[in-house]
Amino acid sequence: MAAKRREIIGKKFGMLTALKHVGETSLGRYRFECLCDCGKTVIRGQDSLTRGSSISCGCQRFEKYRTHGMTNTPTFGSWQSIIARCERPSSISYQYYGAKGVTVCERWRHSFEAFLEDMGPRPNGMSIDRINSTGNYEPGNCRWATITEQNNNKSDTRLITFNGKTMNMSAWAKEIGTSPSSLHSRIAYMGMSIEDALTIPFSRSNAGNHGKFAKAKT
Repeated sequence: MAAKRREIIGKKFGMLTALKHVGETSLGRYRFECLCDCGKTVIRGQDSLTRGSSISCGCQRFEKYRTHGMTNTPTFGSWQSIIARCERPSSISYQYYGAKGVTVCERWRHSFEAFLEDMGPRPNGMSIDRINSTGNYEPGNCRWATITEQNNNKSDTRLITFNGKTMNMSAWAKEIGTSPSSLHSRIAYMGMSIEDALTIPFSRSNAGNHGKFAKAKT
């Protein structure tokens, strides 16, 4: 239990930095004294910090968004998501972003208003996409895009070198007879090496399945 408390102390959650453990709730949940970027200290529960429901002390900047009803909008949700995936190890997506060095620029990191000014409201059916998929979340490198556009972007911009041959992901997918999204899934989400991703055949029954693969029987 003490180890779990230590994992929280010193970590930053939005604008809050956990300073010390100050007790438990009636349900046994840890509570921490946190320092907000505005200078105010507040007490927050571990669950509210790790889930992203507490990201500030409630200072004027965020109160303004609540007053304007922005907290419950898809645009605000996208802003929270990019910060979580880049800065919170507890986020399921952190291993693909923050752990690989992807960051959120300072202009957006502490200001939803700046993010909204640069990106505009999120259109229906779209989510935030990095134009250069190896770059950071910052003005000039982000757009609102459909899932198809995002998959194409990832497939077309990433260059893969194998056996002395360099091509983008779409070209490699065509070469081995699969889809770019399936190949991307093997490398980005399944953690396969380039060699395994390109040489281990997809089983016939799972040829179009991003999450399953099998070695050919010999």
